[in-house]
Amino acid sequence: MEVRDRLLKLKSAAVIAVCLFAVVLFFPGEAKAEFTLMGNVFAAGGTSGTASTENSLASLSAYRIGIPGQIGKQKNGEDPQCEEKIFGADPMGFPAYYLTDVQSLDQWVDSPAAGQSVVAVLQTYAGQFANCAWTGAAYVAARKKTITSDDIIDLSLVFDDATMAAVPQPVSQTVSYYDATLTWAGISQDPDNVISSYTVYRSTAPGSGFQALTYTAKQEKGGTVTFTDASLNTATTYYYKIAVNFEWGGTGNTINPYFISEARSNTVSVTTLAANDTDLILNLRYSPSSAQTVSTGQIITLIGSVYNNGTEYIENITMSPLVVSGTAGSMVLLSGPVPASVASLEDGSTVYFTWTYSANGTGSMQFTGSAQGTGQSSGTIYLARERSSHIYTIQTAASLSSEQSVSRNTASVGQELTVILTVTNSGQAASNNTTAGINVVGVSGTNTFNAVSLAAGPGSGIIIPGGNAGYFTWRYSVTGTGTVYFSSFATGYDANSGNTVNTVAAPSSNILLQTPSALTADIVSPASVSLSQVFTVLMRVTNTGQAAANTIAPNLTLSGGGTTSLLSGPSPASFNLSGGSTANFTWTYSATGAGTVNFSGYAAGTDANSGAGVQSASVNVNTVIQTRPNLQAVAFIWPSQVSVGQAITMVLRVSNEGQATANSLQPVPSLPGKSGTGDASFSSGPNPSLLAYLLGGTQNSFTWIYNASVSGNFSFSSRAEGLDANEGTSVASNAASSGAITIQTAANLISQVHVSQTQISTGNYLTVRLTVTNTGQAGANNVAPELNLIGSAGYFLDDGPSPASTSIGGGLSAEFTWIYLMQSGGNLQFNGRAAGQDANSGSVVASSFTNRDVIVQEAAVLISSISVSPVYSAVGWTITTVMTVSNTGQAQAVNVSPSFVIDGASTGSVTLIGAPASPVSINGGAAHHFTWTYSAASTGSVIFSGSANGQDGNNATAISSAVNTRTAYIQTPASLASSVVIDPVVIS
Repeated sequence: MEVRDRLLKLKSAAVIAVCLFAVVLFFPGEAKAEFTLMGNVFAAGGTSGTASTENSLASLSAYRIGIPGQIGKQKNGEDPQCEEKIFGADPMGFPAYYLTDVQSLDQWVDSPAAGQSVVAVLQTYAGQFANCAWTGAAYVAARKKTITSDDIIDLSLVFDDATMAAVPQPVSQTVSYYDATLTWAGISQDPDNVISSYTVYRSTAPGSGFQALTYTAKQEKGGTVTFTDASLNTATTYYYKIAVNFEWGGTGNTINPYFISEARSNTVSVTTLAANDTDLILNLRYSPSSAQTVSTGQIITLIGSVYNNGTEYIENITMSPLVVSGTAGSMVLLSGPVPASVASLEDGSTVYFTWTYSANGTGSMQFTGSAQGTGQSSGTIYLARERSSHIYTIQTAASLSSEQSVSRNTASVGQELTVILTVTNSGQAASNNTTAGINVVGVSGTNTFNAVSLAAGPGSGIIIPGGNAGYFTWRYSVTGTGTVYFSSFATGYDANSGNTVNTVAAPSSNILLQTPSALTADIVSPASVSLSQVFTVLMRVTNTGQAAANTIAPNLTLSGGGTTSLLSGPSPASFNLSGGSTANFTWTYSATGAGTVNFSGYAAGTDANSGAGVQSASVNVNTVIQTRPNLQAVAFIWPSQVSVGQAITMVLRVSNEGQATANSLQPVPSLPGKSGTGDASFSSGPNPSLLAYLLGGTQNSFTWIYNASVSGNFSFSSRAEGLDANEGTSVASNAASSGAITIQTAANLISQVHVSQTQISTGNYLTVRLTVTNTGQAGANNVAPELNLIGSAGYFLDDGPSPASTSIGGGLSAEFTWIYLMQSGGNLQFNGRAAGQDANSGSVVASSFTNRDVIVQEAAVLISSISVSPVYSAVGWTITTVMTVSNTGQAQAVNVSPSFVIDGASTGSVTLIGAPASPVSINGGAAHHFTWTYSAASTGSVIFSGSANGQDGNNATAISSAVNTRTAYIQTPASLASSVVIDPVVIS
């Protein structure tokens, strides 16, 4: 099982114990919740240790950073004789550990909280436990852990493993007459860096009397710690031991802010060197006096006298470096000691060493030093004990600054000016025999001799103590005009060093020497105002003199046909006015009646320098009161009927029926409102976009151009706004609405070509019709047809177009007709369209071309012929008769039937056996055969006669062939007689 597993099991056991213990929480005041600390402790070197190693005999001190005085100990340890000893290592190889409640037993008065950092310090040292003796070296260990919210819930905090480390043993490094230096190895086993320093204890007895020194040695983790004790006596043995300081921040320790271990190192002793410290006597003093106050920057000389009170020569006498105590940096060494050493000093004699310093900072300080030499014959070391000089007080050097004031910045001739120079000593040293001087400087060519003359000046020099001020006064009489200023300064002497101190010249501001004041006035009022307008009247007053004029007040009188009501004024009731400047009196009026108002008046006051009265000349000005602008708007729109896409002009005519001008006139909003079932899209306007002004009694117009976009009724509305030219307030017209116009969809022509026949025969008339429909709402005017013929057929225009032109209302149709005579065969294509003008916009509208194709064929022509077979026959024979009918035209011949008879002139007769079917159709260029069969009935001639009749297939025109005849002959049958003749009769 791992060591940490064991701690977790111990923690679980602790939690169970807390749960059992928590029953008492139902009885307030009887118990307090636990908070358990636990952690493993290993022996030095990281082993688990045994029951007798340093980790098993450690104590616990647990505290929280920044919380003073509350230290938790191990309670109820495994050994009742040593209750505060932690649990020791066991034979199973588990290390020592601590497990203790720090809260319910009131070791921690303040309850633990998340975020608090806890330090657990383990110590082992001799005499720690009376009944659990430890005789080895002292050991310490420490771990730091921050409490989390989970720890608060668990009522416990588990630390990382701690490993004991021996308290370092100090070693003597250097020993002198008055000081000794110790070193030791800083503890490296400090994983949480809680060791901050070491406390050093010193005694002159080996086993008792140890006192902590007032300064500590800084921790050097794993490095060398150095500590110097510089307050020792010669030839004395001192004993030292050290303790370890852990960070805390509490206030319950000997030396704050540390927790100091009780575990301490073994003792180390040092013995300072022996010397004669009675027969070499040092005295430090100042030159020239034994006590002195100096100023910063001042140079001082320090003299050290060394007296040989022994019975032999003392050789090689040197001074130790002087220690400057008191205010840090108050003195800076410039030179010394001089001499650096004295080779030999006879007994009963004195030698002097000299140093030069510069006072660098304020405060009190003194010098401390010692001297050393060697007996010529005995070789004894002689030490002059440390001596300190008298206290030296350093003040900041006298430092003068000045501020000059003059009784007035402006003055008139004959007046008096008082100049006071205030001189302040900001140093600590006094300024002695401080005197002041002054110069009068002319500006811009001013002659100072003519401008002012000195009436009285300051007396002799004065002393100005540090931090105080002195005052110097001059009085001048003003004798002329111009501009001057006074530049004054002061000089004194530092009371300590005698150094001269001066102020920087302090110039005054320019002093204006003036002529008397003189007033002029003019009245400023609006040239025109509107009725009820609140307006301002100014009286502008100018002081043309150089001197100011005081308590200037106005006098204003009103007259004329217009009327006003005074609302306020004059404001201010009076004012003061410097020379060459201007200021205004203000009255506020309300215009109550139309007409002209005359304002007249003047201003009067007193000269600021002399007190004499001054008054301006009287002035006057007129203001015309007008009726306010009265804007009346009328809206127009035209034309009254338009087609979609057609431009619409909208006009807002605005007239000003008031007297006052209206400025910055514009339609509001800039695009008019629209209404109706139709609509139009913006094209341009308003034009103008802004009328700079509209005089009373005049009118002007704003124009917009829109394009009709949706059919229906349409109107617009708008109004105009501007500013009353007099008072700048807003004025607005009435909202004007136009009459409604009608927006129609534009005339739109659609045409279609129609022909009476798509196939026709020559010699016939073809009728061509162009049907034109206006699908728009607007009418189409002056609609004329256009018909183009293309093809190889021959034709002649017999009539048309009819009509030549016409007007077609919206949604209506018209028809144009042409009549052509077909003269020769071929193909024809009729391309037709119509064009006119939109009845509203006049825009040209045209239909697209449409076409129809016509085939013109030569008219059908019938030619017939009759054939008989056999021409000669006998009674009883079959006679076949064929009428061949040919169509020599291009058109088809239809309903063709033969007309076939036996001519009455015939002498023979036949009997009909079979006749052909009819009628038939015969294509152009083709032929048809009609066949009859007869039986010859009697002899003689039979005359067959006939023709063909039909109609032209294109036009149903009757056509026929010429009559043809053919004759057949019927004869009696041949009667043959035969005989046989043999010749020869006999053959061989």
